[in-house]
Amino acid sequence: MLWSEPVISARCEPGRSGGVGAERICQLKGGITLTERWSAWEEGHAFTYEGTGIPLVRRARNTWTVHPHGADRTLLESNAEVEVKGGPLGRLLEPLLAWQSRRLGQRSLAAFKHLVEHGTPPTAKHSRLPRIPATC
Repeated sequence: MLWSEPVISARCEPGRSGGVGAERICQLKGGITLTERWSAWEEGHAFTYEGTGIPLVRRARNTWTVHPHGADRTLLESNAEVEVKGGPLGRLLEPLLAWQSRRLGQRSLAAFKHLVEHGTPPTAKHSRLPRIPATC
C-alpha cells in the first residue's frame, strides 16, 4: 500500500530489502526514477539512506530516528542533507529547492503520520492534511 502521493511504485531487489545495503527503486510522478540505498541501520531505532536520480541533486541523505515520547508515544525525527548539482547556478537554486523540500517533506510526513495513526493511507490530498512541524 503506497502512502506518498509522488510515488507511483516502489520495489526492492530480491535479497536487498533490509538492513545496510538494502535498496529500493521508486518510480515517481514526472518520470523520475529514484534509487534509495541504506547506509546505516539500527534495528528499532534509526536508519540512513541515500537517494540518487533526483533532478538537480547530486546526493541526498536522509536519517530517520524514533525516540520515546512520554509513556505511550513515539517521536519521529527525519534529517535530510542535500547536495545540489550545477555549481554556481545550482547554488542560486538552493533557496527554491529548500522551499520545495520543506513543502514536500511536511506533506509526506503528514501522510506518514496518518498511516501510522490510522493504519491506512490518507484519502485526502497531502496538501489538505494538517501541517506538521518541519524545518530546513
